[in-house]
Amino acid sequence: MTKYTYKVIEENEDPYAQIIEKGNISAKFTFAEMKAEQQKVDKTMEQIDAQRRIHDAECKNIEDHHPEVLDVDPEHRSHLCTYHMAIQNRSEQADLLKIYKDAKKEIAEEMAIIMKELDIPEVVNISDLANDEK
Repeated sequence: MTKYTYKVIEENEDPYAQIIEKGNISAKFTFAEMKAEQQKVDKTMEQIDAQRRIHDAECKNIEDHHPEVLDVDPEHRSHLCTYHMAIQNRSEQADLLKIYKDAKKEIAEEMAIIMKELDIPEVVNISDLANDEK
């Protein structure tokens, strides 16, 4: 794990309102890298447009081979779609919750390190911040 340095750069009566600088971080870049990033954006836009065209073709294919979908009223179609998406997204959301719970724990752990290194009193219980129940 990277060892960071911490420094209070703006003090405040409320220890949690102090502005802290996290050191040993720098960002270096070139215009060539910025141009490469812009090219990535262009490529992503092309991919999104290609996906849109694929969806258009999928709709036409379904409509041509299953014309009954056109008879489904928009409200019912919306409910079917919502139900399908809810089923499809459940596991993805469980995975995201795990990622965020881990991030919450990491933030609390870093806060504990900063408080210890800068001798800031623990006004809030750090273990409460990392609690998975919230």
